[in-house]
Amino acid sequence: MASVQTKAAEGKPLLPDTSSAPVARNWKRIAVAAAAVAVAGAGAYSLLRTHDADTFDEFFAKMESMMDRSVDPCEDFYEYACGGWAKTAEIPATAGSIDTSFTVVQHANDRIIQTILADKPPTIGPFYDACLNATTTNVSVLQSHLAALDALSSKTDILAYAGQLYRSAGVASFLEFDVGVDPKNASVQVLTLVQGGWTLPTIEFYASPSNRALFTQYVSSWTSLLRWNASASDLWAFESALTAIAVPNSALRDPTATYNKMTPAALTSVAPYLQAYFKGAAIPLTAADPALLVMTPAFLTKQVALLNATSVATLRQYVGLRLVATIGRLLGEAPRRIDHAFAGVLGGLGDLPARDAFCRAETLASLPAFVGAAFQAAAFPDAVAAKTLIGDIEAAMTRLVATEPWLDDVTRSRSLEKIQAVRNFVGGPPTPPTTPVNMSHTDFVGNALAITQHEIRSRMAQIGGPSDPTRWDLGSFEVEAYYDPSANKMVFPAGILQPPIFSATKQPMIANYARIGVVMGHELSHGFDDMGRLFDAHGQLTSWWTDSVAATFNANAQCLKQQYDAFPIESIDANKTLLGHVDGALTLGENIADNGGVKLAYLAYAARQGLSTPMARKEGQLFFTSFAQGWWCQKRSDNLARVLMHTDAHSPGKWRLQGPLMNSPFFADAFQCPLGSFMNPKDKCVVW
Repeated sequence: MASVQTKAAEGKPLLPDTSSAPVARNWKRIAVAAAAVAVAGAGAYSLLRTHDADTFDEFFAKMESMMDRSVDPCEDFYEYACGGWAKTAEIPATAGSIDTSFTVVQHANDRIIQTILADKPPTIGPFYDACLNATTTNVSVLQSHLAALDALSSKTDILAYAGQLYRSAGVASFLEFDVGVDPKNASVQVLTLVQGGWTLPTIEFYASPSNRALFTQYVSSWTSLLRWNASASDLWAFESALTAIAVPNSALRDPTATYNKMTPAALTSVAPYLQAYFKGAAIPLTAADPALLVMTPAFLTKQVALLNATSVATLRQYVGLRLVATIGRLLGEAPRRIDHAFAGVLGGLGDLPARDAFCRAETLASLPAFVGAAFQAAAFPDAVAAKTLIGDIEAAMTRLVATEPWLDDVTRSRSLEKIQAVRNFVGGPPTPPTTPVNMSHTDFVGNALAITQHEIRSRMAQIGGPSDPTRWDLGSFEVEAYYDPSANKMVFPAGILQPPIFSATKQPMIANYARIGVVMGHELSHGFDDMGRLFDAHGQLTSWWTDSVAATFNANAQCLKQQYDAFPIESIDANKTLLGHVDGALTLGENIADNGGVKLAYLAYAARQGLSTPMARKEGQLFFTSFAQGWWCQKRSDNLARVLMHTDAHSPGKWRLQGPLMNSPFFADAFQCPLGSFMNPKDKCVVW
């Protein structure tokens, strides 16, 4: 769901995800007599049952066990729906979070994946086996590169070597670049450059003294293991300076502001160091090359002065650190412990995972298409039922757009055209993958680097070529979904079409709408969020809204931003210490999609059942409780919460649950919440 799930560092792919395509990567008590009757008493879950519920005893018993009926749903629906679960749920030692959706489904999917790995199919089997057996520390590949860097005496040579490391190992130094769809010409792919090249998760992390101490220890551990002469203080100073010229993540969400086409000649005139970098990466810039898309031009120009002011020794060490941070974890158990001690503390990831879990994650990251094809064959759900539900969601959006009073006829007509043009992909790619390279049973690092090199060569060969709107950017095993505005498509892998998110037999139909239906509505809403609305039915970045309608949209979106800005993020312990607040700008697109997704799923279910809206309170309560428990009962470590505040475009689970419901008159009706109660504020923010 647009990157609803944050990958743990143990599973990070070798090829950095630097795609510039704007893919939404893409969830006090006030006594009210009527509500009290509906929510009080042992065994009261029967009040949530619908007429077809007799065959779902296990579903309803679990629903009841997760609730805390001592809490007024009109004051804290999160605690009401999830409080029983929260009292006993514990974050696993090797994780930074636990929830009732992704964790549950991922564990079930992992069991299927483990069976696939145990069968040792071609390509997958050799890669996984080589990883399992690569426990002995062997850092010779790092030492040879570090020695080569130490022999360089000019900045031009260092930049060229940095380019070589990108081509050979996916190392992103100084900046990041990839190949993606041209937002203003969706039929063509273009080379894209964007700021990047730092070791900590985001630029905000460089303001913390504790993070500096952790960074220093990380560098020290590597210098000791590698017998490498590097200065942690110099590296910290350089990376801090690099982040100081960068823009916040929220600024990268604006596809218009980040659309800056430059010819190779113009680019190298303002950032001449890129000539050496691109030459090293075997992407020579010539006048005949197509224009590039530069998302952060000011970052590149300011970097010229930074490089001029930085010593050759520091630049050598910096490129070396980028290499170490990218592939170090692959080189045996001792390097993996160093990597995890750093990433684990930063991300609140818990203890070091067992070797088999690490190798499973690396296999999924390196061979997603291969594992995905096997997973799809083993666990593909009911595609017909899923596609029917998508159709219901699209029909609900069509009715909503057709009747929204703030849309004028021109924008309404174009919006309806866009809904009609959405392409849906369910399950997995229709064609099996081809083997990119021969996998060795004994050379894990060689396998990983060979895959990286193949991926980079393949992507770079596509510069200037046609885009592929049928391309999948996820493995079909992933518990994820996304909307791609450049292709106007929605993608729902088999991995997310699993219980308790989706099941035609294990839960009531209303729960499917409240869970996977909300995801489908979420992704469709991305086509009309603050970013997606800038792309037309054909995936072109263009101005297709009238000015007056755009102004109304922006005012409504600003209301939502300010609402979420006020939501606190608190510590996991009983003290509930304030850690910060939701970043309403960074999360705006996802918050629009969250609010829209719940509304569309509710309307779609009512229409499917022939019900008027608001639905009867019994159905409404079941819908919203199913939604809450199916997605956003969640616990995160404080460290992970701090990371995600600055890096994740999604709000924390509590606010992905409560934010949309606070803005929903249907929720207020279902639980008879008094106007002015926390869950039914007088001032609501509604975009769609």
